[in-house]
Amino acid sequence: MKIKKLLLVALLFESCRSIPIYKYEVEDLKNKTNLSNKTLKILFLKDERKGENVNKSILSLVPLFISGTTELNFPEYDEISVNTPLEFFIADILEKEISSSYNFKKITITNDESLPTDYTIHGVLNKSYCERNIYTYGLSIYGVLLWYFGAPAMSNECEIDLKIFFNDSKNKQLFSKTYSKKQSLNVGFYTKFSNLNRIYGEIFKNISKEIMNDFSSNISN
Repeated sequence: MKIKKLLLVALLFESCRSIPIYKYEVEDLKNKTNLSNKTLKILFLKDERKGENVNKSILSLVPLFISGTTELNFPEYDEISVNTPLEFFIADILEKEISSSYNFKKITITNDESLPTDYTIHGVLNKSYCERNIYTYGLSIYGVLLWYFGAPAMSNECEIDLKIFFNDSKNKQLFSKTYSKKQSLNVGFYTKFSNLNRIYGEIFKNISKEIMNDFSSNISN
């Protein structure tokens, strides 16, 4: 009975504790492209996501259920998240990535579409679905024992879909493109559970690489 209580405490602790956000980092290039006579505004993305967050993680304690699942259509409102609305978070990522490679006269993150600038980046956030599982392998609380033998304890799979537009000062569209990425990440008893939220930084890093490649192909001095 004592062992069962200890396992229950361990399971609930690992499934419910708050995990800090994975820090998004960029490499600041020494030789930046000089656009010191140009200005850029980055508008917050329009949020077109649908659905809701549904937490069924308690099912991991029910015998014969392999795992308990949390479905997240708005992952920033979950304890393992970016802790910032994604439409703002993505705009901030774009500013960081562009500033690391280009020397603009000024880059402004804003919601003011009328602000005059040489270039404008705006977009739509279509989807940010994540599915997080805590595994007990059909053994209810006793499934935690499998964690000690290297079985995955939790997983997080996310799919991000967004569309980016790049316009000049005359509102001529220089390019538009939809970017979609899907990634998954497992953690176990012998890895840090805080690693589970690395998926947010990694998936946005992969998307931002594609955006920066298209941005570079359509920018001029």
